[in-house]
Amino acid sequence: MTTKWMIHMGMLGICSMEDLREKKISLWKIRLYAAVVLIYEIGRQIGGTEKISEWLIFALTGLLPGIGMLIMGKLSKEAVGYGDGYLTLILGFSMGFWETLGVLGTALFGVLGAAIYLVIIRKKSRDSQIAFVPFLLLGMAGAGLWSVR
Repeated sequence: MTTKWMIHMGMLGICSMEDLREKKISLWKIRLYAAVVLIYEIGRQIGGTEKISEWLIFALTGLLPGIGMLIMGKLSKEAVGYGDGYLTLILGFSMGFWETLGVLGTALFGVLGAAIYLVIIRKKSRDSQIAFVPFLLLGMAGAGLWSVR
């Protein structure tokens, strides 16, 4: 497993625990996650051979899924939480567009399964809140397993 993957798994794990308990994520944890990822990516660029222009395109296009999540949060009056959008932004900055879409797709598929279970089996209402970050964590775990060859 790569250092980048371990950073994301660790920070998403910490945020998942709070999201499960509180149904929100503390801003200081989001800021810490962003700082750790930024420092890691800057360090990678200093010691790497990748052109800065290629990396910038990779990182900036990776922000698009998170921007989409933030827009959905605004349009849905926070049915999709801003914290979920910020975490997806951070993930996208580091992992790039396609890998972030894979993680996000896996997470959304997991949430769909959980929602179906809660509504049909547990008889919860459509308005019940589901913590999303644990599903991002599972999506990231899946991405780590898929990339192991």
